Parts: sequence; structure tokens; C-alpha cells
Amino acid sequence: MKILAIDTSGGSLSAALLDDDRLQAEYLVNHGLTHSQRLMPLVNTMLGSCGVPLAEIDAFAAAKGPGSFTGLRIGVASVKALGFAENKPVMGVNTLEALCYNLPGAGGVICPMLDARNRQAFAAVYRWTDGAPEEVLPPQAMAVEALCDVLKEYHEPVLLLGDGAAVYEETLAETLGSAAQFAPPHLLLPRASSVAWAAKRALEAGEMSDGKLLKPEYLRKSQAEQEKERREKQGGTKK
Repeated sequence: MKILAIDTSGGSLSAALLDDDRLQAEYLVNHGLTHSQRLMPLVNTMLGSCGVPLAEIDAFAAAKGPGSFTGLRIGVASVKALGFAENKPVMGVNTLEALCYNLPGAGGVICPMLDARNRQAFAAVYRWTDGAPEEVLPPQAMAVEALCDVLKEYHEPVLLLGDGAAVYEETLAETLGSAAQFAPPHLLLPRASSVAWAAKRALEAGEMSDGKLLKPEYLRKSQAEQEKERREKQGGTKK
């Protein structure tokens, strides 16, 4: 089974090609470039370098969130279009769950977290069980300080990864002390290869996704929507 996976959930952009149990290729760019302009050229270059035509792809997968509102829309829309054009299955993978596949089999508590700005994070807690990440704390948006309080309650080392771990490293280290363990830089960011592994496991388990129903999972309203609601409550916007 060939799976083409992409991750546009954050500042980095990546695409990966998984052929059964072999990662055939992965291209990752972490340079703040516009995903909408770079995604398909990156995918085409990767497939061309592997000599794999789009028609040979058996399934498409994308990180569906949480993450950047614009990035998630680009990624989900792209795999839906590809799946529709090729009449192939389309899978959406939770970004935080996929991050766990950066470090498969890691012991103890794993906390993938993404920077949601304003000292907020999209975060979840998992443990590796029977070869897959088991959800302990469901994905949610929360204040970094509140997340630290939750993590302290586990009374064991916590493996932290995701761009939120880098942004709030000082706070996490000060609050959790020696319990805070940070993934190395090359395994810190969301990766399309991890999305591909998560999608492969789901497909092998018999899970199917209707591409027509796939949509981003934001976990919270956008900044613009929050600002609009705030103005309405203050009487600044007429209904």
C-alpha cells in the first residue's frame, strides 16, 4: 500500500511517501514559506524523484488539526482534491497523535503540544501501548500554566515535543524540573512521515474516512472570531 501524506499544520511543511513498511521519501521545509504556493510543487518533486505517478497512490492522508487555521485548510483541501481526482481513500489524522509517531515506543508519558499563541497550547497526553499511542488526556486548547499543572500530577518523566515545547521550554523546565524531557530538534516538529504511519495503522485496523466529510479540527475559534465575539459582548458590533 502506497500512502501519500502531508502535514501543513504549522510553520513547517512536509510530504512523505510510505510504501508498505518502507518510508520511500520525505521532504520537509521549515523556512516560513507559504504552504499554498509550495505544497503541490513539493509533492510533485517528491513523487518524481521516486518515479511514482499519482495514479499509483493507494490512499492520501493529512494532519487535520489542531494547528494553524490556514495551514490545516490547505492540507485538508489538498488531500480531498487528490483523493477525489484519483478515487482513492482519504484519511485525516490528529496532529497531536501523529506527533507521537516521531518517537515510536517511547516510555512513560508523552505530551505533544503546539503553540496556540498568547501562552496557550494545543496539547494532549498519550502513552505507547501495544504499538500505538493510547490517549490519556484528549486534545484540547489550554493555558500553558494549566497544562504544566496537569503534567505535574503524573509524577513521572514527561516527554515533550511539538513547536509548543520549544516556545515554552523555559516555563516547562522551571515547572516540571527534571521530569521535563524534550525531544531532539530533528524530531520536535510535525512530520508527514508520522502522519503516514498513523494513517497506515488506521487503514489496517479497518478505519475508513469519507473524504467528503473530512474537515479540519481547530479545537477553538479563530482569533478573528474571538475578537468579533468580544466586540459584540462589549456592544461594539451591531447585530
